Amino acid sequence: MVFKPDATQADHARVYAACKDLPGVSPEPLVTDSKYLATMQNNVRYRVDHASNYQLQQLYQCLGKDPSVAGYKPPVDQGQ
Repeated sequence: MVFKPDATQADHARVYAACKDLPGVSPEPLVTDSKYLATMQNNVRYRVDHASNYQLQQLYQCLGKDPSVAGYKPPVDQGQ
């Protein structure tokens, strides 16, 4: 997912908490103490290896509800 440039770590934590318990979604651990900016900008990630299209849509809807989220990148299908 991509956060807006002015998103805070509190915004990241809110999105992480709001969308982590959806079916087919496995949140990766939320890193909160890295000294690297890139790590902190991309510290909210979800594994969706076994999610159905419906479950992916539920995740996208959840992410879209938060004003700090600028967008998301759908997973790449490695099988093609």
